[in-house]
Amino acid sequence: IRNKISKKIILSFRNQSLWMTLSNSYNQIFDYMDKYLIKLFLNPIIFINYAIAQQIASKITIFSSAITSVMLPKLVSQKTNQNKSKVLNLHLFLFYISVSIFLFLFNAFFDDLLKWWLKDNFNYNFYNLFNIFLVLTFIAGQSHIIISLYEANDITKKNSIFESIVIFPFIFLLFFLVSKDNVVIISYLILIKEIILFFIRSYYIRDYIIFFKLYV
Repeated sequence: IRNKISKKIILSFRNQSLWMTLSNSYNQIFDYMDKYLIKLFLNPIIFINYAIAQQIASKITIFSSAITSVMLPKLVSQKTNQNKSKVLNLHLFLFYISVSIFLFLFNAFFDDLLKWWLKDNFNYNFYNLFNIFLVLTFIAGQSHIIISLYEANDITKKNSIFESIVIFPFIFLLFFLVSKDNVVIISYLILIKEIILFFIRSYYIRDYIIFFKLYV
């Protein structure tokens, strides 16, 4: 019995590690390639505004990372799909509702806070980037939570396939838009990429998400 369990664990690790490594490699491209290209080909001031706006907005992922670290062991321990669905939806809605309330309450003050913090360095191009990255991070946080179910169900291969489909058009369009010298359009490209992946990931596990049509 122990040998069978050991073989099962080894096979599962071998299969999942390959696809998780591929997915992590894609994440490096998704997360950093835009900044590398902007730094190489565009104005340094443009790069600083872009990088800072993205960095500030990305703080929301602290909350989603905390949720996934708590949720993943719970998902793995569940024996039935129904229980996994309950765990997933509880944490998904926890993130969705709490972050939505935070963004709703503080949205009116974001521009004033940024003006106070950045002083003379504040500009409305930066403010637009910041708002786009806020929406992007909000969607990405939900995607991270959904990916936890892929990992718990040993179907990370599917997520890697989804990312493989998206990554090549993304790289092509990213190079094209960098040549247009407009970082706002680049940020919209990244947002669209994240929305597409979120819908694909959600649709594939739609049976686990309560009120799937209403939520998406």
